[in-house]
Amino acid sequence: MPIFAQQGFRGEKGTIVWERTFPATNTDIGAMLALYPNIKIASASGGIYKGTAEDIKTTGGSLLLKNPLKFDFTINVTADSYVVKVTGVKILERYGPLQLRIIPTGCEKYFMYNNKIKADQRTKSDLAYMETSLSSLFVPVTGEPLTSK
Repeated sequence: MPIFAQQGFRGEKGTIVWERTFPATNTDIGAMLALYPNIKIASASGGIYKGTAEDIKTTGGSLLLKNPLKFDFTINVTADSYVVKVTGVKILERYGPLQLRIIPTGCEKYFMYNNKIKADQRTKSDLAYMETSLSSLFVPVTGEPLTSK
């Protein structure tokens, strides 16, 4: 019987981590991620895929989330599911009169306090929008419904 990790966002050693298990069999991870030109697979071996994503848009949230995201990910494939773990989430904040200067800022600056995820309404709302956006990136291309275990 598989052991399932905590789903969604959590604090881990002072950083924010997002993790979700997707039920799927015979999912072509490469084809799934190929749908997004801003997602790159750096390595794939033994059912473990590692990569990066940059300039990922969210669909809603506060003004902060009008800025795109950048992050690293690991996907572990098993016989009947795959687990996506996202780390190093940075918000690509734009500055300057023409907003040409981009500074990647760790989302911990906005959503953590004392190494724990904040419990205020803005944090809950923004993380919910980020959750929806991240989940939609890693949906199986087999047409299976977006559900998690």
